[in-house]
Amino acid sequence: MRVLPAARTRLQKERLPDLQIVHAGAHGLRKKGTDLVAIPVLPVVAATHGGKGDPEDVLDQTPPETVLAAPSSWCPNPAYTSCLRVRGRSMMPVLHNGYIIAVDKSQSNRHQLYGEIVMASHQEQGLIVSRLQRFDGTEVLVPENREHDSIAIIQRLADCDQDPVVDRTCRPGCVNTCDIRGDQTDQVWRILSV
Repeated sequence: MRVLPAARTRLQKERLPDLQIVHAGAHGLRKKGTDLVAIPVLPVVAATHGGKGDPEDVLDQTPPETVLAAPSSWCPNPAYTSCLRVRGRSMMPVLHNGYIIAVDKSQSNRHQLYGEIVMASHQEQGLIVSRLQRFDGTEVLVPENREHDSIAIIQRLADCDQDPVVDRTCRPGCVNTCDIRGDQTDQVWRILSV
């Protein structure tokens, strides 16, 4: 096929995507005007119910193994977004074992995340993927696969046998709570478009 020189230059420019490169853990303002953003894929695992995921601290310390390009309209906060893999089957049929999910750590307001699939950081279980629900003052991580049990993560303080932690130092977005099982889920983040 023969192409005119002017058309060849135009075709080459149209093939090049406009990418914005971000680093996991970077906290810069999002930039407008790009068509695609690069999202780091971390060698980190978030487990489903019954499994154990990697600890939360590896999210900001692990270098990415690769990057994925995504439309900037789909990823509103690329500086706070990273991808990781799912391990387990309790979120099937929505999320299968080995799927890659994109997590936006800037979206951590629990009240806005009710009904959404989230990644939660749990002291003992590590990173967990589940649907966040609230029933009569109790926050619950609910699996999609009903063969698995839900995990109640917060119980109303009036119903708790334990005293709530008062002087605990928390990261921004952390909520002091009393947990049914005596351990705490520290942080919850939104998963982008499952």
